Amino acid sequence: MPTESQILSELLAGTSASPYVHPERIAPSTVYDLQYRMFVVAACLRVSGKVEGAFRKISANKLRLLQFVAMRPWLLDVVREWSASRKDRQRSLQSSQSLRRGFLSDGMHDNLIDYLVATGCLFKQKGQIAEPISSVILSDLFDASEKDGLFITETDAIRELDEIVITNDMLEGW
Repeated sequence: MPTESQILSELLAGTSASPYVHPERIAPSTVYDLQYRMFVVAACLRVSGKVEGAFRKISANKLRLLQFVAMRPWLLDVVREWSASRKDRQRSLQSSQSLRRGFLSDGMHDNLIDYLVATGCLFKQKGQIAEPISSVILSDLFDASEKDGLFITETDAIRELDEIVITNDMLEGW
């Protein structure tokens, strides 16, 4: 059976058409966009973070999962299945392997968190990521995006994830 490329090649073979690319019209992936990733972290902190004293905190592992899925909302069903299977160790391991591999190996997340820690936007505290309540950088980014109706899909995904039971054993246990 011919592939789509072969069919397209055959269709174009008898014409004078030639493919071309306008590099200036190619949009870069948002996965590598610093402000987009900063927004996703800000949204995770705002939606799922808990205020403790002068900080808004979230488990570092939970933040890693939330931001990974928020940028890929089609994975929500995988997380739901993983959560539903958490009491059956064998089923839990089978249902979550590719998801775990994905979010645990997200090097861009590590680089972003390191960057935000280096700039003073975030702090690492015993397995937690903490944002000072007085910090305005991430808060302003989140508020401006909310006001302008941006990144609704990501924010909705984080809110849905907040309703799913995600245990420490799921995030850390193998």
